[in-house]
Amino acid sequence: MSNLNQLKIPRCVKFNVHQPIVEVHGFCDASQRAFGACMYLRTKLGLNDYHSKLLKVSCRAAQNRFVTVIRVIGRA
Repeated sequence: MSNLNQLKIPRCVKFNVHQPIVEVHGFCDASQRAFGACMYLRTKLGLNDYHSKLLKVSCRAAQNRFVTVIRVIGRA
């Protein structure tokens, strides 16, 4: 437990400046009980060489109430 104060988690996202091809990929899925989403940063390093880094993850349990969305078309 004393070494826990020395734990470091890198938050910096760097990519090769000589290969400026960078893509952001997002994925999500949901059900009536929960949803989850994640985002990755993908950098092209060479001909068939890529590096991916996880940027953000989110997940939640659904609330017990129903939400209704109504779209009004042609309202005066």
